[in-house]
Amino acid sequence: MTTNSASNRDLLTAAITQFDNVVRAAPASSGRKPTPCPDYDVAELVAHVAAVVGRLAKTLGQTVQGGDPDWASARDRQVCTRRRRNAVSAQP
Repeated sequence: MTTNSASNRDLLTAAITQFDNVVRAAPASSGRKPTPCPDYDVAELVAHVAAVVGRLAKTLGQTVQGGDPDWASARDRQVCTRRRRNAVSAQP
């Protein structure tokens, strides 16, 4: 699939808008509820997705409002390390 940076920005903008709508519609009390991603509760998943979106924006040459997000949070590093370890141990 070949895309140009303008269409990538359009896709990223649409994803951010949809994500923002979902987050704003969620009750504030839902932060510690589980998600389909077993490693994250709602608050952690929102923080993770926001950080990844910020990193994507920077990759596409966009300015990240609010500064550079900590996209490699301690929690994300834990999850990624555990997933890598599990993937390696699952290999024949």
